[in-house]
Amino acid sequence: MLLHFYLRVRQISRLCVIIVLPIKLKRENTMKRKIKITLKIICSIVTCLVIISAGFLTYVLIKKDAPAFGYYFDDNTQFDLKFGQTVEMKETELSVLLLTDMHYNGFVGDRKTDELADYLVEKTKPDLIILLGDNCFTPFNQQSYEHIIKKMDSYKIPWALIFGNHDEQGKATKQYLAKMLEESSYSIFCYGPNNIDGAGNYFINITKDETIVHTIYLLDSKKKSGNYQPPSKEQIKWYEWAVNGITDYCGKVVPSTLLIHIPLPEYIGAYDAAITDNSVIYGNRGENEAVSNINSGLFEKIKKLKSTVGIFCGHDHLNDYSVMSDGVRLTYSVSSGFGSYGSNDIKGGTLLKILQNGQTEQTPLYYK
Repeated sequence: MLLHFYLRVRQISRLCVIIVLPIKLKRENTMKRKIKITLKIICSIVTCLVIISAGFLTYVLIKKDAPAFGYYFDDNTQFDLKFGQTVEMKETELSVLLLTDMHYNGFVGDRKTDELADYLVEKTKPDLIILLGDNCFTPFNQQSYEHIIKKMDSYKIPWALIFGNHDEQGKATKQYLAKMLEESSYSIFCYGPNNIDGAGNYFINITKDETIVHTIYLLDSKKKSGNYQPPSKEQIKWYEWAVNGITDYCGKVVPSTLLIHIPLPEYIGAYDAAITDNSVIYGNRGENEAVSNINSGLFEKIKKLKSTVGIFCGHDHLNDYSVMSDGVRLTYSVSSGFGSYGSNDIKGGTLLKILQNGQTEQTPLYYK
């Protein structure tokens, strides 16, 4: 009896092995095939990503360049008004719309940035538009500058710009972008000296009845290399040369405005000092001033020459304040781009009005 039971159980066990083993092997083979397919897919994806990354890096690293143009500047260069531009005041004042940190990139925020520009141009009806740097931030900066030029030209009024620390961080060099600007229908950008730092150190004279009443000086900001780079000694020398040249030409010191993308070190502490004595003209500080850790002495030169009455910068998107410091008005233009950081509640621009007596009025503008 027991022997019979044993034999029966053994027979059933063998039968189970015969049935289950192929099923188990089949499952294992199916799993192995799935793993192989998955690995092949992963390898294909990684290979594609490597190829795309290599192509992208090749695209960016092989720069699109153009020869530097402009003029040679040294101690023997004789000043001439032809080195700058002139915009004639038609009425009793001239309106300049300042836009900064537009951060065009070909994707995020471009449409809203365009809408902001349209809105402010329609609202202010400016005689001149000036972009204060970081006009784009993308590896495809040539394409973004094509868009910027087309957009600004569409307003059919003179416009100009300075470069910020991000504009040349793409395939096209600053020299190539400058060449593009020279070919614009309405841009009055000037390359400036071709043997000092940057591209786009120039001046725009505002005239009334062909008499210079105010000058706008535009200084280039270089891309970040470790720390933010300050205006160079050569740029300061050029600024002094231009101020003295216009002073000699006019027989008097002409009031002026300086435009630069990265704020000068003197911005630090100016807002707190104004808060302390309740003299903030307008605006707020939403972040610390990101300045160079080297003070090149430009502000001291400005005070010494007694021409520049106001400085406008961009760069720090959360700041929109305007204060006085040692007799010079320091202003952050309101950030204008939706393709980078910053609250949408403080996106806009700044309206600078130049009066026929050379004095200025300014108003922050917001897009809501």
